[in-house]
Formats: sequence, structure tokens, C-alpha cells
Amino acid sequence: NWRNSRDKLVAYFGENRSLRTIRAGDADDWKQWLIGEDLARISHTACENCGLASATISKAVKHAKQLCLARFPGSC
Repeated sequence: NWRNSRDKLVAYFGENRSLRTIRAGDADDWKQWLIGEDLARISHTACENCGLASATISKAVKHAKQLCLARFPGSC
């Protein structure tokens, strides 16, 4: 949406920068900055998801071992 775009423009160029002063090279630099921002956000989210998956798998393995020991003591 336009508000999100405006916020990102202001975050990069500053509140007082006029759009009239932004040139093609500036826009290219902004695009690269946006890509970096998106990669950082995606990476952070991926790390959170990996941590959650790891914790879930660890709990499942622990539970499976407990079931195995309960049914077949000394064999798991």
C-alpha cells in the first residue's frame, strides 16, 4: 500500500528529502536497500520457524522414546 511505500522511502531517504531530488541511481540504491531489508526479515522469520520446528521435533522424539521404553523396557 502507499503508506508502507512512503514509510520505506522516508526510512531510507529521510523525512526532508524531496522526491524531485531522487535520481535513477538513488532509486537503484533504494531498491538494493529494500532487498536487504526483505532478506533480513525473511531470514529472521526462517530462523524463528526453524527453532520452532526443532523444538517440536525434539518433543516428538522424546515422546517416542518414552513410549518405546514403556512398551519395551531396556530395548530403546
